[in-house]
Amino acid sequence: MPLGLARSAGAGRNRWLDDYVTLVLERAVRKLARIRLREKLPPLLRQVAAQTAQVLNVNAAALVLGMDRTVASDYLRLLEAAFLIYRLPA
Repeated sequence: MPLGLARSAGAGRNRWLDDYVTLVLERAVRKLARIRLREKLPPLLRQVAAQTAQVLNVNAAALVLGMDRTVASDYLRLLEAAFLIYRLPA
């Protein structure tokens, strides 16, 4: 992401990165699958990001968002396919 990193640290860079994530979520992921709960993707991404450097508990993330665990797992695979998350093996 050279354009985002070229900006000086602060609000401008954060806004660019936020816009990039929004763009990927709204365009690329939607093209990968027909998503019933599209509005749940940004909160799911935030929930997973909050669990960085921890064991990912998909059930807990789904419960917080009021999603079915299976749907949350499918959406996490889409976020991986869009290179927005990367799961490290245990």
